[in-house]
Amino acid sequence: MSISIIIVTYNSSQKIVRLLHSIGGQLGNHKINVIIVDNNSIDKINLQNKIQKIKHKNYKLFLYLRRKNYGFGNSCNYGAHHTLDPYLLFLNPDTKLLPSSISILLKHLISSKSQIIGGKSVTFDNKIIHRTVFNKPSPTDLLFEFSNVGKLLRKHGNFYIDQNNLVQDTVVGGVGGAYLLIKSKIFSKLGGFDKKIFMYLEDVDLCNRATKLGYKISYCPHSIILHEGGASSDNKYHIHHKSWYESREYYTRKYFSRWISIPINIIFKIERLLLNLRLLILQ
Repeated sequence: MSISIIIVTYNSSQKIVRLLHSIGGQLGNHKINVIIVDNNSIDKINLQNKIQKIKHKNYKLFLYLRRKNYGFGNSCNYGAHHTLDPYLLFLNPDTKLLPSSISILLKHLISSKSQIIGGKSVTFDNKIIHRTVFNKPSPTDLLFEFSNVGKLLRKHGNFYIDQNNLVQDTVVGGVGGAYLLIKSKIFSKLGGFDKKIFMYLEDVDLCNRATKLGYKISYCPHSIILHEGGASSDNKYHIHHKSWYESREYYTRKYFSRWISIPINIIFKIERLLLNLRLLILQ
């Protein structure tokens, strides 16, 4: 059984060494290929030097340096294009695998007859479970979860699924891209991640398209990784980031009618303007 781990980096040289060492400690008889795609990082030379010093007898390592920052999903697709392995594991560079993380996740993908599966992601102090399991976003979720309207009205949507109550493999609407295992042929049929999404919601979009085609997506709480997280995870909907603003507007236009997408995107644009004005005032 062979699997390719695809890691997209952007100024991540200080964090990825820890992850690469943890990959070398994986259990099982699986053949592992590690594909690192760097999005034209400032520290790409440092990344090269660090990787060259790592002894990785248990897997093969390939590094691809891109000439510009093409975004997360695009570079994930680029990495997937360079492998013929039947399974793809997308993994964030600020993570660390436990000794049997991959073996468990792959085993449960097969036993559950799923096409996509994600595991549990916890902070390094093991105190917080990152929110990485979700339902298909509804118009209410767009307002209450994808913006700060929910905070103002003290309401929330049903986008996130409470992982504290999930103790066995569960069919879900989607799993986060920081730790996502998918069959290569399914990833190919889906056309990979949507290249129009530079960053944020590419995992939601991929899972939404997979569900529409009848593919099964599962969450496996038995496979655990450590994950620092940050702007691209738990704080996703409360950040001031151009890519996030653009992604949520694009996603809304893509999946909802004009009668729904236009008014919601107007609200998004107003919020974006107010948040940018706030940042200018605070500077």
